[in-house]
Amino acid sequence: LPHQLPITAVPGQATLIMTVHPQCPCSTASMSELQVLMAHCQGRLAAYVIFAEPAELKQRLESTSLWNDAGQIPHLTRICDDNGTMTRRLGAKTSGQVFLYDSQGILRFSGGITESLEHSGANAGRSAIEAIVHDEKPSTQVTSVFGCALW
Repeated sequence: LPHQLPITAVPGQATLIMTVHPQCPCSTASMSELQVLMAHCQGRLAAYVIFAEPAELKQRLESTSLWNDAGQIPHLTRICDDNGTMTRRLGAKTSGQVFLYDSQGILRFSGGITESLEHSGANAGRSAIEAIVHDEKPSTQVTSVFGCALW
């Protein structure tokens, strides 16, 4: 797992980190796909959503629909990223980007979990993550991310 992030690996579980701009309408579909992933990977996946918090949005983050949607997903931790420090450390540039680390802390997937802009449903990113979490061979380890720029 990346250093200097407030994320601790859970023994025996993969760790998923999603970066989100709190006002990105495209990320609603990504949040919906994350909810499906968590249901399919119960007990095998620890998830974190890092909300990039540009200075102009300070103190309004917790009133956004994406923040509230993330709060409805079981076993998911929401993190406020003051001025995007953590998001930048990850190298994320797009809202909805997902990083999956296996139980050893090795990056196994990076990309999006939607098939296209604002589109929920079966997709290569979600399938790849499910395969990795269930100790199967994924069809890919990288997918395109469809979302708004974080900066």
